[in-house]
Amino acid sequence: MVLLACCYSEAKAQSGMIQLPPGYNKIYYTDRIPGDVVGSPYLWEDWTNCSVSFRNGQILQDIAMRYNVYKGEMQYKTGKGIFIIGAPDSILSLKFSDRTFIYTKFDENNTQRKDYFEVVSDGKAQILVRHMMQIIKSNYNVALDVGEKNDHLRLKEVYYVKKDNLVAEVDKKGKTLLNLLADKSVQLSDFIKKNHFSFKDKADLCRVTEYYNSL
Repeated sequence: MVLLACCYSEAKAQSGMIQLPPGYNKIYYTDRIPGDVVGSPYLWEDWTNCSVSFRNGQILQDIAMRYNVYKGEMQYKTGKGIFIIGAPDSILSLKFSDRTFIYTKFDENNTQRKDYFEVVSDGKAQILVRHMMQIIKSNYNVALDVGEKNDHLRLKEVYYVKKDNLVAEVDKKGKTLLNLLADKSVQLSDFIKKNHFSFKDKADLCRVTEYYNSL
């Protein structure tokens, strides 16, 4: 089986289907989170089979994977150990039984970044979810002996809209969504007002892009 990216000794044994770029030939797995923080760093705990599609047209089936949201790493497991994907730009999509992820660029505070996103509404316009991990600080009161003694991890979902190669976070008033889908903004505005949709609701956002894709 050809792997995605791994420590150098194993990558060297591959058939050469995937050329790892400089700096990606030593990818080590680590699961550590700060010692005083409790909670799981994963979006799901169990290893789940995944179909990996590459931009060069190749596909790998039944790869056991899980997503470490805290570190922003897709991890995969083989008989030789646990590794992380070291060259995510080579990947077109990661398809699990009921979920699909992509790795794409986006703008954050006028800075271009890249991350994994879950596709929750597909088509010409897409709604993406960026899963993030927050550290909730301890609220323990020593005098009263109440509250949480440790900081803990909490998952957070942030919604984005994608069209062509542009990805923008959906703001509370939906301005970024309507700007990105400006060619149908009048119809979308009427559709949203008529149905009293919220730009903070994932299901409503999916209905909006599904309507856009039907026009």
